[in-house]
Amino acid sequence: MTFRLSLGHRESATIRLLVATDGRSKAAHGTERLVTISSRYRQWMESGTQVVTSNEFFNAVLKRSFTDLRMLWNRDGDGGYLAAGTPWYDTFFGRDSAIVAMQMLAYKPEIARHSLKMLARWQGKKVNPWQDEEPGKILHEWRQDEMTATGELPFSPYYGSVDSTPLFLLLAGEYYAWTADLEVLQKLEPNLRAALHWIDSLA
Repeated sequence: MTFRLSLGHRESATIRLLVATDGRSKAAHGTERLVTISSRYRQWMESGTQVVTSNEFFNAVLKRSFTDLRMLWNRDGDGGYLAAGTPWYDTFFGRDSAIVAMQMLAYKPEIARHSLKMLARWQGKKVNPWQDEEPGKILHEWRQDEMTATGELPFSPYYGSVDSTPLFLLLAGEYYAWTADLEVLQKLEPNLRAALHWIDSLA
């Protein structure tokens, strides 16, 4: 939605916007929504490695940790990522995605697979000083806020990180060590080579 105004010196204008429902769409009942979300969280946790100990407190800590990670999980096409944290870092960070994906390899290796694809998708392609982008470099962060959309901030994405690129390579190696999934690495070979070239030539 856009408005075009032409104002003279010291003139002002007021725009009032009323948002209301039209009554045609049926809102889900709160309890039904909670049941749906709880079911999705349970399925997500049960699809990974199950760790159960004789210590109930430790079991509760593990369950809460996995639940918190599920809250941060975002799918994006054939990739996905764990947001760095809420509320201010509820977005895609290269370093954080790689580190947490490595820490979760024993439990949910698909997080690493999705993260590798997402990191490769946003890998630097050109030299762009405004966003610190360079060919082969892995992003630092990617935001979709208003100031980024207008070009006031360079986070669409921003590449100002020295360790995201080596962490991308480390994640790829650890992913293969845990899964022996050569197919994914073969598809990512151009991205891995570009990352190595950035380290050797531009870092």
